[in-house]
This record gives sequence, C-alpha cells and structure tokens, in this order.
Amino acid sequence: MDSATSEILSTSLGDSGCGFSVGGFGALAEFQDAALLEHSSGGPTWFARSARGALAIEAQWPATALAYEGLAAAADGWQHGICLFGELDANRLPGRDRLTELGRDEAAVRDIDRDGLLFDLGAGLPHVEFCVRTNDRTLVRLLRAHLGQAVIAVGHPVMEAVIDASPHRVVRSRLARIEVYQRIDRHQTPVGPHTHLLPDLLQRRRTHSANLPLPRSRVPLLTLHPEHPLHDEQGRQRPFVRTAYDRFEHVLQRCGDRRYTAEKLRLRAAIERGDTPQSYAPARTRLGRLAQRVTLRQLAHTHPDPASYAPWRARFRA
Repeated sequence: MDSATSEILSTSLGDSGCGFSVGGFGALAEFQDAALLEHSSGGPTWFARSARGALAIEAQWPATALAYEGLAAAADGWQHGICLFGELDANRLPGRDRLTELGRDEAAVRDIDRDGLLFDLGAGLPHVEFCVRTNDRTLVRLLRAHLGQAVIAVGHPVMEAVIDASPHRVVRSRLARIEVYQRIDRHQTPVGPHTHLLPDLLQRRRTHSANLPLPRSRVPLLTLHPEHPLHDEQGRQRPFVRTAYDRFEHVLQRCGDRRYTAEKLRLRAAIERGDTPQSYAPARTRLGRLAQRVTLRQLAHTHPDPASYAPWRARFRA
C-alpha cells in the first residue's frame, strides 16, 4: 500500500476511538474496543487485539485509501469513513454460497486459536468470507452434517446453533481479517467487536452500499471509522468536537475524491466572500451535490454565525 494509506493505518491502529470493519452488504464484522491489550504496525502483519476480538492487516497487500462522507438522518448530521479498496479481480475470493469446512485456522491472530476449525458459512460474496471457528464437538458435528448446503437463512438449524454456541466469528478479505470472540446477543448489538449476518441483504449479492463512492470494479477490503465530531464510539450524541472534525478534514483533503473536496472548498469560499445562494452555480453531479449538502450541515457547527447562511441551506436542501 502507498505511504498515505500506511500512515493512516498505523496511526489508527492504536486509536480506541477509531473503528474498523471488514465485509460486504449483509455480512460484516466490526472491531473497536476501548480496552485494547496490544497493537502493532511493525512487520508484515499489523494487528490490534483486545479480550473481545482482534484485527489483522496484511501490510504489504496493495490497497488504496478513499476518505468519504455521506448524509445522516439527523438534520445537522453526516457520516464519514475511510475505505481501503482494490480491484475485484485482484482481490477475488472463492465466493462460496454453501457451508464449507476449511481446516485449521493457521492465520489466527492468537496462537491459542490456530488449532480451531474454520467453516465458511457461505455468504456468497466475491471479496470476503464470513466464517466461524470452533473446536466444540457438538457444533462441529452439526456443521459437518450440513456441509455443501446453503445455511444462511432465518431459523436454519445451523444458524440457530451458531447463535447459541457463539463460536469465534472470522470475517476476512485479502487485506484484513476481523475476529470476534465475545458472544452473540440475540436482542441487541453488543458493545465492542461484533458481527452482522443478514440473509435478506445478502440475497442482493452486493459487495457494498451504493452510498460508498468506489470506482467501478473496485471492492472494499477494510473500512476505517474514525472518531466522529457528533457522537461517541457507541453512537451516542454529544457536543461537537472540533478536533475530530479537523482531523478528518485533513484526511479528506489528502485521500478524498478530488471532485468532492473541490466542491466543498468552492462552497465554503463563496459563503466566506458573502456571495448569495442565487449567484452560486449548483454542482452538476451527484457527488458535487452531496458535497454541498454535507458542507452546509457541517457549517451549522463550524460557522461563527450559522443563522447567516440559512438561505444557503434552504436553496440546497441541506
């Protein structure tokens, strides 16, 4: 990976305010833990580990960083992230859609887990595998009895057994893997490392959400979720944190889509000059219009007199 991507990763690994995810549309693992036990950005494999899960990254694997923003449901809110992506053909995995036994997990982050048996549940995505790892004899027996079958369905006996037994979940791409050790909760998403496996979404066979602005034929290999200015790591609303905003703006200017960042700068400059909304030439692309709306929402928190640009928000439906 290039120097910018390496720098972003090495800085983020030890940041408990930054989350990570590996997966696709309907099959995803997330790693974020305030109680990190250790992390390292040295050697060929970088990692972070806690008592509840782990993240490992193949530092030499080629990937490009794309910082991006999007709209949120809250009137003055927005989303942001950094996607490490690559060409699908270079990052293609078997894309199994049937339960498959893969053998011992020799790439496990912890030595103690390398004798665990790995089973691909069969999410059917071309760039990630959603697996479970276990040596539980009862669960292994059940999994082996259903090898070669499609098991990812609500109420399927394999899925029910996996929920009850809560084996380690291992979600991996060519670039990275996330391992989740803590138990599955049937009722709510637990704090810390966790997974999502949603059969209805998987049926669409999409590698990522349409809101992620990746070039055609590229796929996400690892996504970073840096500290957000408006909410904490558990998604709870909080007062605006200017330092978090400034840090991401720096990354966005460095690794964002140039068309997007140029529109943000153009709009901010027009408002600072005192231009009127009617004199401003609207963006002609979907990406440019998104930049306009996100920028106006952010100005609600960064502008010294937010009320002064209310006509801008009205004109651009921000």
